Amino acid sequence: MRHLHLLFLVLIFSLSACQPELPPISKVGANSVGALVDGKVWLPQINGLAPNISASYDEATQLLRITATNLGDGTFFLWELSPLPATGSYPVSEWESNGIVFQFGEIAESTGADPTVYPAVAGTGLLEISLLDSSNRVFSGEFSFEVTGPDNATIEIRDGRFDFRF
Repeated sequence: MRHLHLLFLVLIFSLSACQPELPPISKVGANSVGALVDGKVWLPQINGLAPNISASYDEATQLLRITATNLGDGTFFLWELSPLPATGSYPVSEWESNGIVFQFGEIAESTGADPTVYPAVAGTGLLEISLLDSSNRVFSGEFSFEVTGPDNATIEIRDGRFDFRF
């Protein structure tokens, strides 16, 4: 009986060790992003194996564009900044006036249609840019906000963090 208890504890520990964790908050260009979406850890991935992040900067248009996609659940985050804003806190209501597009939504997996963007709910959060270094091409910060998802359901996005090299 004692061996069954020990086996049970080992099994519980093994299962808990497999739970995904948010990446650490950093400012080194780690190409990482994560958030709690309705209380569950969201990470970019392709079939659960590798990060799915793309970042580009166009000098001519001064557009920084970053996408992070989770093909497992068919969702994405998108950042578009033009021109590059200063470091600081940007409430949802100030994103557009500062040249910030920050979206969460659902990709159109097999249809090839445009993705579905869930609109951000004003007054529910902010984008905190802690580092935007165009010389070393590093963009880092934190975020939290809410969006209106399918059937007008509110989706809470909390404890978000990102650290990209572009």
